[in-house]
Amino acid sequence: MNKIKNYDQIYLIGYRASGKTAVGKTLAKILNREFIDTDEEIIEQNRMEISDIVKKYGWDIFRKKEKALINSINPSDKIIIALGGGAIIDSDNIKTAKQNGTIIYLKTSPDIIKKRLAKDIKTEKNRPSLSNAGTVNEVDKILAERTPIYNKASDLIINTDNKTIKQICYEINKCLYPQQNRN
Repeated sequence: MNKIKNYDQIYLIGYRASGKTAVGKTLAKILNREFIDTDEEIIEQNRMEISDIVKKYGWDIFRKKEKALINSINPSDKIIIALGGGAIIDSDNIKTAKQNGTIIYLKTSPDIIKKRLAKDIKTEKNRPSLSNAGTVNEVDKILAERTPIYNKASDLIINTDNKTIKQICYEINKCLYPQQNRN
């Protein structure tokens, strides 16, 4: 699927541990752009880990902070933005992203997501459970709920399974700038 119209801003969406931050940082270097990870920015602005924000204020307040941050990004800035995995739940966030740029869904299989979450030492403090099942155990259920939203919101879908960060960035770059990537 390729319905790209505007790639001044590139929004990366996908489930937790799908590679949005790693791909975003690398893609920003390749395209010589600034990079923002909304989760990291919220942590910095609040001087609290996401798990602490959620524990103290709840998910609703976290989502309000996330929405305010997304709306505060200057639409004319050429920037790469990694949205938190649940940012797409709010249709206003999707609308803002679509108005300001292109949405790329980094599609990752549940098994790979679970392996990445289990391996990442920051999972518990940066990725609090969305249900009572626990961060790793809830992947299948939450991903099944969000996948239709990711698919509908995206202008471009990149399957990340068994690809390196560089391969994913090359694929994105090739889709965004096909005339520059002719062999």
